[in-house]
Amino acid sequence: MNVAVLGPNKPFWGARIVQIPFFRALRERHPGARVTVITPVDAGDFVAWGLADGVLPYRRGGGWRGWAGPPVALRRAAPDAVYNLRRWSVPCGLAATLSRGRRVGFAGGLRARWLDERVRYDSTIYLAARYLSLVEAGVRDGADDRSIPLFRKWATELVAARPESSPDRTGRVVLFPGAGEPAKRWPVDRFVALGASLTAETDTEATLVIGPDEQDLTVRVDPGQGVEIVVDPPIETLLALVLDAALVVSNDCGPSHLGQLSGRRFLGLHRTGWNTAEDWFLDKKNSDLLLSRPGEGMESLTFDEVLERARALFGLPDYAGSFVRFSRREASTPRARRS
Repeated sequence: MNVAVLGPNKPFWGARIVQIPFFRALRERHPGARVTVITPVDAGDFVAWGLADGVLPYRRGGGWRGWAGPPVALRRAAPDAVYNLRRWSVPCGLAATLSRGRRVGFAGGLRARWLDERVRYDSTIYLAARYLSLVEAGVRDGADDRSIPLFRKWATELVAARPESSPDRTGRVVLFPGAGEPAKRWPVDRFVALGASLTAETDTEATLVIGPDEQDLTVRVDPGQGVEIVVDPPIETLLALVLDAALVVSNDCGPSHLGQLSGRRFLGLHRTGWNTAEDWFLDKKNSDLLLSRPGEGMESLTFDEVLERARALFGLPDYAGSFVRFSRREASTPRARRS
């Protein structure tokens, strides 16, 4: 059996992470099938992670090549089933509609009328659940108890398969101070101070993770504060850190989704108005979100405010396996909370 997935055109790493529960569920729904990802952006990670068997790229953008790319790739894939993750793409929508095989996609617009299975696009829930809803009917009511277990199953298998890249680092405070845009970063020295404070208070150890494009952050870190610094680790190391973390604290960045989908305690630090929290924040019982003050940068979040929220999370369960639609309780800024 051949399965084709028309993947999103978002080029950043985090956009691939939130697709993992969908692909893991797809493997379970179609065991033994050859899964091909059709996308204009790099999707080789899905093959390396065991979630897909091949990638058919096409040129991104307008013009006839952009329009012809999806249907030509689908013809090459010769699918028995097509899943269209591109809710708003006209070329992908038309390609899915005209494709052979069973066609599954999001409802909306004339193109969707000819799909074999149409799923409501729920913009109030975390992106991983939206994608997963194309495979799992049980998450279509806005409550999701499948994304996190599916992610953990995949992550556990990957870590076990490559033990040399995943040393034991259980029960740590894991800190992700990076972000693709510098304006989305809470100062790295405050991350280090936060890790040092939590280590002293909770009898845990702390690890600060620096990404491959963020090594400039290391020059601002005082190595004498008792926080382990890991630079550009493989994904197996990241997964080993988050799967049994005591707490993950992160800016709005790709690795944050590893922490959120692990089901462990999570504190997100986001810039107000940068992205919708519904897209990128997973609202579960042991997670919290702090937003910068409107019109101000991430430095407007003070160290004491973040430490207070982190301390509070240690009083919540260390694992939560389900989540719901984004709730407005997380949408407050520090200033709004004090008023």
